[in-house]
Amino acid sequence: NYNSKEAYKEGLRQLKNDMQNDIISIFGQKEKPLFFTYMAHRNFQVALAQIELSQEEDDVILVNPIYQLPDYNNLHLSSNGYRWYGEYIAKAIFNFMYNGSRQNAVEPISAICKNEEIRIRCKTDYPPLVIDTWTVQQCPNYGFKVNINNSDATITSIHVENDEIVIKADGLSSATSIEVIYADY
Repeated sequence: NYNSKEAYKEGLRQLKNDMQNDIISIFGQKEKPLFFTYMAHRNFQVALAQIELSQEEDDVILVNPIYQLPDYNNLHLSSNGYRWYGEYIAKAIFNFMYNGSRQNAVEPISAICKNEEIRIRCKTDYPPLVIDTWTVQQCPNYGFKVNINNSDATITSIHVENDEIVIKADGLSSATSIEVIYADY
């Protein structure tokens, strides 16, 4: 069920447990194998379910998403996209197995709105953050959208300061509801 975060998360947890139990049964392993997954869906509830499951289960490692890689009509990665993603997966395995790090992607950890500015602080292994304008397909406002009181807002600027994404938009100071969306295509 793609509309329920809890239903999707429990289904993914069950899939993980079933696969791990099959592997243990077939190969006689003593420990559960790790379960690596990536944010495979653009549905917000599914994305939250995947993030939460990786935070709740020690054997689930969330690898970074694929939106930044070259693809064919937002459906399948290109041959170079698949090669690059294989390198991301190898990096995630190495980071976990040898460095003990579960961090594989940029993760927002806080957001503050003050006056006409939103500051989104992110957790990243390699600061400073960089807005990639070279390898990522160009899109309006670097892929960000801001909704104020359930209406699209006009973004006036976006820039990065070390580990923060700074978004300026008209109407923020009088907003009662603010939503920031990224990579929604």
